[in-house]
Amino acid sequence: MRNIKFMQTIKTFFTAIFLGGMLSFGSCGDFMNINEYTRDMLTYDSIFSGKERLEAYLWATAARLPHEGAIWGNGAASGKSFPGIACSDEGFIQWISGGWHAGQFIQGTLNADNIASSNLSIWGEMYQIIRKINLIIANIDKCALSAIERNELLGYSYFIRAYAYSHLLMVHGPVVLVGDRIYETNMTPDYYITERATYDESVEYICSELEKSARFIPLKVTVANFGRPTRGAVYGLIARIRLQHASPLFNGGGGASGVAAGSARSYFGDWKRASDGADFVNQTYEEKRWAMAAYCAKRVMDMNLYALHTIEADNSTPELPAGIINRNDFPDGPAGIDPYRSYAEMFNGEGVAANNPEFVWGRMEPVVASYTQHSFPKEYGGYGGMALTQKVVDAYFLADGSDPVAPGTLDCPYDESGFMSGVKTFSGYRLGGGSYPVYNMYVNREARFYACVGFSQCLWPMLSTTETARNNIYFGYATDDNVGKYKSAGNVEDYTTTGYVSKKYVHPDDAWTGTSASRLPKPFGIIRYAEILLSYAEALNNLTREWTVTGSDSIEYTFSRDVNEMAKAFNQVRYRAGLPGLTDVQLAERELMFAAIERERMIEFLHENRRYYDIRRWGVYLERDSEPVEGMNIEGKRSDGSYYQRTRLDNLRARSRVTDRKMVWVPITSNEIKRVPSIVQNPGW
Repeated sequence: MRNIKFMQTIKTFFTAIFLGGMLSFGSCGDFMNINEYTRDMLTYDSIFSGKERLEAYLWATAARLPHEGAIWGNGAASGKSFPGIACSDEGFIQWISGGWHAGQFIQGTLNADNIASSNLSIWGEMYQIIRKINLIIANIDKCALSAIERNELLGYSYFIRAYAYSHLLMVHGPVVLVGDRIYETNMTPDYYITERATYDESVEYICSELEKSARFIPLKVTVANFGRPTRGAVYGLIARIRLQHASPLFNGGGGASGVAAGSARSYFGDWKRASDGADFVNQTYEEKRWAMAAYCAKRVMDMNLYALHTIEADNSTPELPAGIINRNDFPDGPAGIDPYRSYAEMFNGEGVAANNPEFVWGRMEPVVASYTQHSFPKEYGGYGGMALTQKVVDAYFLADGSDPVAPGTLDCPYDESGFMSGVKTFSGYRLGGGSYPVYNMYVNREARFYACVGFSQCLWPMLSTTETARNNIYFGYATDDNVGKYKSAGNVEDYTTTGYVSKKYVHPDDAWTGTSASRLPKPFGIIRYAEILLSYAEALNNLTREWTVTGSDSIEYTFSRDVNEMAKAFNQVRYRAGLPGLTDVQLAERELMFAAIERERMIEFLHENRRYYDIRRWGVYLERDSEPVEGMNIEGKRSDGSYYQRTRLDNLRARSRVTDRKMVWVPITSNEIKRVPSIVQNPGW
């Protein structure tokens, strides 16, 4: 009889969705999935009939969360996607069709009226997840579980719900807080009227729910369950949210990034909640937030479960440049490890991800492996259009830690003219040796450069194919080279517009064409320990006095701008890359330290979906993203050197890129606003 009654209420249920689409966790496009809603109704009792069924329902709900690795802008392979790389200054694409909604977003063609059909809008989907989790929380006692089983499932439920809210916060801004409530389906329209929480209220709720979940989620998971969140993942996510909460755009414009002063007011000064006039985004600087962010990062560090991924040096590891004075073994210096392999093998599939101590939270991510195809040129089975910018190339240091924009040292010279002679091999990487030499701009760079940047005359081994003619190819992007723009005339968008592509997730075995061509499975570090270390240093850098924070263990912790603590955390990331640590001058000046942090995060987290959010939270988005996109002259020739010229992109997609403060967040769909006008739209949309 219960099932018959549920069937009789289906019509009322969908009528209510129209009255409050956001709260009923659906929008017009979701009605195509009526069978799933019906199935949920019909099997309501069976969900709680046993542990196995309840767990299956829980993890099926979690599977509906966006794939964290879907950051290149096309969600075709993974459902939803993040604006990520294509909508920041670390990458450039020409694609705007075929589901490339990030390309459409940066071109300004998406708005509140059509965003619902894109893979960037996650509002309705996240509230569907929240509703499912609320059903579990409300009815878990109907399931026969031991106390330990019940608490663990509750812990994961609180985490999944909070994680869905955190996605909403990052993508769409302040959320509507539902709490544990399961909205009825046959009420009058005024029942569904609600307002969005402020940004501060959203953060506090999400973090409180995560803290609650941490009490029950285990410290570790088995190798078979790699990808399932642990207590460290919970604490790491809180640390990320708290750092964002302290950052200038969401904290009255204050902090070390001086260019962001007043940004909170210029972005959100007039955006207030109707019922009480509260600012949706805080307009008064609160320095103590940085102390809270420092505590949350330090809590992860003090778990003593995580460390940067390193590979011990061997005979193929290059000697440290003479200019590096500190020659202590890692983690006290850069010696004793192989910086190239330590970094590259985290991403390309060589390492065993489940055993990687750097993954505070990671998962195997098929979408990452599939998107390596966009780094390979058309002639070798790829699409070739996921371009890195010259800004990214210039950000990488020389091997001794000096800056390419300044004259290189005698030990690590830097030159933007001429070519390298001979061949250099190190750590399994081969620089030079093709039919044409390597441009001097790409010589003597730090290890992360070679792990990440595909430049003209860079070697692509492609060893998985048994066709030897397709092994060990040096790709050249000039017009008179083997994979230049005009070689891909079949599709005018399938080529690199800058002369650079990403190699970060590409293994030497990976190939997309040729007999037996295959790709290694790829992990994606959702939260890496490197992020925790750099976040800790950033939080301390913004403190001007001593602050006391009460931790989750009810113990009081004190934080200040301790340069030794900052250096200890920050320098580990530098040392792992084979570079020297911070200078005393950088440590002494807050603004110089911020500049070092911004650059380090851009390099270390290239194509990991951090840059897009970083430049927004710092309030420097308009400045950074409005800079012209530059690269090599792909219309030029290698033979006369005209290719090797810094060139501002002058094609339609580059000229029409839109930078607008409203693009800090993706808009909520117009249909949702029409159904529940009280939730109000994001500023500018």
